[in-house]
Amino acid sequence: MEILHRIYGWFEGSHLKADEILQVKGNVDGRIFWLDGIAGTGKSTIAETVARHFDGTNELGASFFCSRDSAECSNVNLIFPTIAYQLSSFSPAFKKRVSAAMRKDPDLQYSFSSRQLKKLVVEPLHGVMHEEGLRFRPCIIIIDALDECKDSNAISTILFALSESTDDLSPLRFFITSRPVPNIVQGFRNAVLMKETGRLILHNIPFNISEKDIRIYLEAQLSDIARSFSLPSSWPPNEDVVKLVKKSAGLFIFAATASKFIADWDVHNPKRQLTILTSATYVASGKASPHRELDLLYLQVLHEAFPDISGDQRAWLKMVLGTAVLLFDPLDPEGLEALLGLDESTARMTLCSLHSLIIVPEVEDGPVRLIHPSVHDFLVDDS
Repeated sequence: MEILHRIYGWFEGSHLKADEILQVKGNVDGRIFWLDGIAGTGKSTIAETVARHFDGTNELGASFFCSRDSAECSNVNLIFPTIAYQLSSFSPAFKKRVSAAMRKDPDLQYSFSSRQLKKLVVEPLHGVMHEEGLRFRPCIIIIDALDECKDSNAISTILFALSESTDDLSPLRFFITSRPVPNIVQGFRNAVLMKETGRLILHNIPFNISEKDIRIYLEAQLSDIARSFSLPSSWPPNEDVVKLVKKSAGLFIFAATASKFIADWDVHNPKRQLTILTSATYVASGKASPHRELDLLYLQVLHEAFPDISGDQRAWLKMVLGTAVLLFDPLDPEGLEALLGLDESTARMTLCSLHSLIIVPEVEDGPVRLIHPSVHDFLVDDS
């Protein structure tokens, strides 16, 4: 709630108080708010909540949720055309000017990002703002998980484009989330963007805030699990909840993955699953790693799924799971089998015990996807 309050206050133009718990670096009144955090800290959940909030107040101009699991949602060249399309629904006068620009140059959607922003957003916006009797209501543009876009440039092309047009984007305000990857950090170091950006580092907020929220989340999830499995209301013991909160180490993805592991219907034994998590001690990563407990959780899921793994199982797992992790564009299970020359249903049978980490869709219902980028990083690092 503290983070959301800070974001809503930024959009509304309320000034930061000196005793504010969450200190925003940079220009707290700038047109860009950058929520920066390592994997698993809850950036996308916050972005979704912010989007719902401003959709409810009719102040959501556009949103683009990047995802490495989708060819379209990881295509950096689709961000500004998508924003222009959604802004057209926000303002009929804006739509008229975007349509005119597309008729004049049908290839705009394939142009480089700076030109897309200028022709599809900036110029139509100026047209509306400068026509007598018209106005463009202030609104928020949300770009979530920018680091998941396929953009190999030394500086993010989206941030470079914004730096060239920052002064021309009023009354739009941009809320951007990402991990602190080099090309995005470098992009925000641009002198123009620095003057217009407020930055909140999610993994640096006071630990008691994230710990409190994670406990609330875990208590709600475990209460639902207890009801689903007809367990007594006294379950789980408070000391086990405390252990899970501590193991989460401020990472919401730990709490979410742990809840899925405990509620696994294939195992149908939440008490045993919870005991496994609270009693595990083996940790592969270094003591200084922010993902130390998360790595342990992922290892535990793998060990429980394959306690006595055979040579054939090991080969299938390495082939199927490794391919799913490393594919540039994800495939459905049948596509994986065709690519790898495996027998029918091999991919589904191999991954069926891993739905705490991996989303395995129904037949013809989409690709195999990891539940979070941190799973990808773990599997690649420990392969």
